[in-house]
Amino acid sequence: MLLKSYSKINLYLNLISRDKQGYHILDSLFSYIDLYDELEINSISAEDHKIDANYKLDLDDNIIYKALVKFGEVYKTKNKFLVNHKKNIPMGAGLGGGSSNAAVTLNYLYDFFAIDETLENKINLAKSLGADVPFFLTNKTKYISGIGEILGEDCNVCELPIIIIKPTTSLDTALVFSKVTKENFSIPLKEHPVDLLDKDKLWNFLERTNNDLLNVSQNISKDISRIFSLLAHSNKVIVKMSGTGPTCFVICKNKKDSAEILKKLRNNFPDYFIRESKLLSST
Repeated sequence: MLLKSYSKINLYLNLISRDKQGYHILDSLFSYIDLYDELEINSISAEDHKIDANYKLDLDDNIIYKALVKFGEVYKTKNKFLVNHKKNIPMGAGLGGGSSNAAVTLNYLYDFFAIDETLENKINLAKSLGADVPFFLTNKTKYISGIGEILGEDCNVCELPIIIIKPTTSLDTALVFSKVTKENFSIPLKEHPVDLLDKDKLWNFLERTNNDLLNVSQNISKDISRIFSLLAHSNKVIVKMSGTGPTCFVICKNKKDSAEILKKLRNNFPDYFIRESKLLSST
């Protein structure tokens, strides 16, 4: 079966506090975007699961493989699977590609074995693979809290055009969080609107929300600063960073503006991963 494994961006990200284990507690809106990996999963006769991919593969460290193994351990299933994985979401981008792959695999297995499981139990299994994996189980743009594993209300967003920009350099998530201080914290939003289908309403919401990690990440990555500097004086777009970076995204009001900004970005950053996309309420 061929499956689409969609990526996400953080439309905003507020750091609220740090828990006793040292994890940062956040308040965020995870939005799906129209950029996805492709997975084809089939049951096979073999001693172990197999993954064929269009990237260099370390099986034991692969999150799809971990999801297959974990599911088998929890539900005592014996079947082995072959996964053909075409990766279109760049690695290390902060777009949730790996987490999405794991969640899509888990959902496939629940269907394949006809296991009628509660969402709570699905989340408990998913978060053992990664904090963002639970979000991708439900296929809905959502408000997220905790360390990323607590699912809030669905949010409907207008399908505004966006441009994804990932620099060639990577950014270590642990390093970014190690630089965070209490000065970077903010309070949760007083309201979490669930209807942002109106373009102006969504635009106003995006203009007044931020990513509390932006300043920290900019201090580490000059590439992020270059992206923001290039578009700083444009009133046609909103520029934001997803997660801890280094991926940024540009939200446009229409396709004409998107085409203009896309050309500008490609001229200035010819080596970056740059793709047109759009916001999605669901997948």
